[in-house]
Amino acid sequence: MGEPRPTQVDALAVGSNAALVIECKFTEPGGKCSQTAKSRSGEAQCNGSYTDQVNPHSGMRSRCTLAGKGIRYWEFIPEVFSLNPAGDYAPCPFAGEAYQWMRNAVLAAAIGKHRNLQAAAIAAFADHPNFPTARKAKRSLIDPSLGHPAAITPISYQEIIDIARQVGLDQELWTKLSAWLDEKIARASSRSTKGVVTIE
Repeated sequence: MGEPRPTQVDALAVGSNAALVIECKFTEPGGKCSQTAKSRSGEAQCNGSYTDQVNPHSGMRSRCTLAGKGIRYWEFIPEVFSLNPAGDYAPCPFAGEAYQWMRNAVLAAAIGKHRNLQAAAIAAFADHPNFPTARKAKRSLIDPSLGHPAAITPISYQEIIDIARQVGLDQELWTKLSAWLDEKIARASSRSTKGVVTIE
């Protein structure tokens, strides 16, 4: 993708026909683009929109500061999200937490293209109403107007365990894992209701 620091996914599953890029969340929210953060000089490299602009640090003109640095997200975004790379979007469609989900979705598309595989991006999360990713997954992790709704597919840890129970041989293992997960969620939820959200 041309990134100076490659996208770090939590898990990558590759088979003979398909690949899954898996991002895992517990209580923490999704990551955001750093280009709109102000530097020590008080200037941000991006104005927060996907519009023609000049990066005040480098003098590079582009719609996306990252694209101006040679990062290739917008080579895959049109296919994954049905957005016109020559269009203007204000604010940027991947402002805020949508940025991390976009990175995972385009990485899956790039891996699929490079390896000639079907590929998908998965968001695995702990399902509890106190957790931000779980709340967003119930609505949509990315604005549904941004192309295909399956750009990134959310699935809870609880659902994963239920699937494993249906096909797994070691039922005791999955029962113990389910109990451990429930306990961990209960502890984290208790802390978050007291105003402290712990990143696990």
